[in-house]
Order: sequence, then structure tokens, then C-alpha cells
Amino acid sequence: MSKKLRLSKATCSRAIKDLADSGVIEIKNEGTNKWIISRFDKPEFLRKAYSRMKSPVKRVIYVKNEPSGPHLLQSGVKALSSISMVGAKEYDRGIAVSARIASTIPAEYIISKREFEDFGGSVIEVWSYAPELLSDNGRVDDISLLLSLDNDPDERIQMGLDEIREKHGLPVKDYE
Repeated sequence: MSKKLRLSKATCSRAIKDLADSGVIEIKNEGTNKWIISRFDKPEFLRKAYSRMKSPVKRVIYVKNEPSGPHLLQSGVKALSSISMVGAKEYDRGIAVSARIASTIPAEYIISKREFEDFGGSVIEVWSYAPELLSDNGRVDDISLLLSLDNDPDERIQMGLDEIREKHGLPVKDYE
């Protein structure tokens, strides 16, 4: 599993133990194999596990120009605008990459947040895992997008996220 997810064995073991201890999954031992079994169907699994999940965004990098490449997925408000009624602004361009991909960005392309705000550019979100593993449509997956924007104070973004919450059977936030 760790090879498939490109995560360390220790990270996978901790996550599996946490989910098993919370009763969300069950671990069955069969010889030297361990089988991970969900104790719930997908909507119930997400409801039970959601509070244990965290944003995949480790840090944000600002760059001069919009990069391109096969491992670059639309993220942030731009991705949300492609699946909801939320309108994206020019500076809402977001791209999600793994730490491995981020490490290949030449230093001369990176700018400060202040330069980005003054002159524009692109926002690159460095994720704690390779976002392309869960995506197949040019943008990050719904649940990761929800987690990455969940604490955004903008009500229009939260309303767009409510569409994802409803789609996956998660509770809609109360705005009062």
C-alpha cells in the first residue's frame, strides 16, 4: 500500500491504526497478509472518518508564470469553480503538486506572496501526497478539494463546498 500511495510504511501504518482504533475500518490477518476492510458503505465511511482527515496542503508556493505538465492538477477555487456555481477570479489559479514535483521548480521562478499580489502569477499548492493518485480528470478529487478549502472563511466558497458535501453525503455547514 505504501508503494502505491508513495508514502512511508510508518505513515500508512499510523493512518491504518488510527482508523482501526476509531472503528472505521477492520484489519483482518490472513497469514502474512493484512486486509483492510471498511465497516461502512462509502457515505457512512466518509461521515465517520471525515473528522480524522486533514487538509492535504502542506505549503503554498507562488511562481511567476503558470506551469504546465502531466502531474499538475487544478486545485483550490479554480477547481471548485469547475464543479460548482462558484466563479473563479484571475488570481484564483491553483495547481496541486507533490513535494517531489515541487522540489523541481527552479528557484528563479518562485516569487513572494507580495509579488504575486502585485504582479500576478500562479499559486502552487504542495500536497502531503501525490494528488494525481486520486484524480482522473485534470483536477484534484472532491474530498481532497473539500479538505483543502474547508476552513476558508469566504461564504461563497463554503456554499460551493456544500455541493461536494451533499454529493458525498457529508453534513452541510451552518453559516450562522
